[in-house]
Amino acid sequence: MNKYNLSILKPTGKVLYKPLVLIIASIFGLLLLNKESSTPFDNYFLPSFGVGIYQAFLTLLFGNLVLRFAHKNILLKWIGIIFAPQPNKSLGLLFSSLCAFTWLLKDSQIVPLDALSIANIALSFLIGSAVSVLLYNLFGPKTRDFKVTYQIENDRQEAFVAVILSSVFLGTSFSFLPSDYLPNSGNGMVFFPLYLAIAGLIITFFGAIIVGEKPKNERYWLSISIVSAILMMIISTELIISNLPSHWSLNGVEFQPSDILLSVQIGLFAGLGAGISVKFYDLVANWYVSFVLKQSNKTVWVNLSLRFFINVIFPFLPVILISASLLISYGIGGIYGTSVSFLGMLSNVGLSLLITGNKLNETSLDEITTWQKQKMAMLSPNFRIVLQETFKSILGRKGQSA
Repeated sequence: MNKYNLSILKPTGKVLYKPLVLIIASIFGLLLLNKESSTPFDNYFLPSFGVGIYQAFLTLLFGNLVLRFAHKNILLKWIGIIFAPQPNKSLGLLFSSLCAFTWLLKDSQIVPLDALSIANIALSFLIGSAVSVLLYNLFGPKTRDFKVTYQIENDRQEAFVAVILSSVFLGTSFSFLPSDYLPNSGNGMVFFPLYLAIAGLIITFFGAIIVGEKPKNERYWLSISIVSAILMMIISTELIISNLPSHWSLNGVEFQPSDILLSVQIGLFAGLGAGISVKFYDLVANWYVSFVLKQSNKTVWVNLSLRFFINVIFPFLPVILISASLLISYGIGGIYGTSVSFLGMLSNVGLSLLITGNKLNETSLDEITTWQKQKMAMLSPNFRIVLQETFKSILGRKGQSA
């Protein structure tokens, strides 16, 4: 029993809580959606459930089996690393899910797609995927020899998926237009964000392989990031031409494909700028550590001012950049423009793999001596600690004067 971790409700099996919660929540959502629906339930559920369980389990099984033969061929190694999730958040699993979900929407032949039908397909597909992950965690073969797997952090993956779904659902707001007025039988606005996300993942795969194959390639992170953004701009242009109408009107406001294209490109530029600022933050943080260690006199307040700027003010630059781009995109393309702009920022989800994680002093302090750490603590104390000590000192003086 313990071999397959069947005691899923005990702490040792907590990795299985997520698929269980997804299954229960999705079933509950389907029941609510179809409470008063006249559409036969199995029209959505059975095909979507089957595709979900099939593609997820195949991806999980495929990635880990390939890793068993990775020592024989470099191509097998990279296929395994990309598709074998530890945990189930690999780029390959997300890519296969997007492709399968897009195929389901295409195969449904609903003209035009409405929000209710998409919700039914998405929830049914999610149940199948969650069941697949649950079965794989219980019985599937797992290769644990490889420490590196190209996966996505929790918040980044969930934000990416949420933005795709929001863009897809917003695309259904154009369904009242005549089907001959829109490409893809009126579903062009729905499929555009899905195609854009799939293209971003493909570019991410190549970027991850280029950087991961030789560590020295990480020095070219800026070139790789710029090339990725340019490729996404070219792809987004072609996708907009093939999926969006020549013009349309919504709530009395006229829109053109160039409005949506500009929104996407603003998002791409903002994402690239945010990535560069994060990398620049890392360089500034390393410079700050060297600056403090070279000091021979106590300039604590100067160091505190610099530390406050680096740790508190500087990290807000990407937030300001992204917020400004979203506001501009809303003015250009409305809420749909904002959504696809945000998707442009997140579409290259592997950029975080190309840029080192950045927390002030964290990397550098692992490489310096104990004496240097003591010097850093003395000349560059934590701002919160300084405030606490100052506050205690003021209270102490007041007590003595009383």
